[in-house]
Amino acid sequence: MMVSKLNGAGNKVDQVLLVSKSKMLNADGVVDASSCNTFCQKFGAATYVPVLSTTKNSPWAGANYDSGADVYSLDQPYPSWVWNADKARWECPYAFDENVHNTAGWKAFRWLEGTRKWRALKPEANQNSWEFNEVSGTWDDTGNAWRGADEK
Repeated sequence: MMVSKLNGAGNKVDQVLLVSKSKMLNADGVVDASSCNTFCQKFGAATYVPVLSTTKNSPWAGANYDSGADVYSLDQPYPSWVWNADKARWECPYAFDENVHNTAGWKAFRWLEGTRKWRALKPEANQNSWEFNEVSGTWDDTGNAWRGADEK
């Protein structure tokens, strides 16, 4: 079973290990945080957390671990993005669905925190960036090149 080895502060995953479940069973015959941590100390002094059926997602090296929610996450990508606990992911204030908003085949997407807008590059040759209009749900041609000064 997967086990997260956490850093000294206990909130960042240093390493993900595969450990035999049978080696970590407690007296009741199940794996819990305590029995996992006790067995895994042989791999080095650290905090070890088992990935249980209640864990919302899988760990990876460098992930943040929230023990209260039993979930792994990336660092907050931008100050305006909020954590969606139900989906276990960061979400921007103005999300768009690539399938709904006709962006199949587009080359790239970028969030611009300064304007709190999505920018995209269409596959056409003009190389202008397009900005997502959250009110109309459509993409507007900005008339600016993709890597222009306005894209900071």
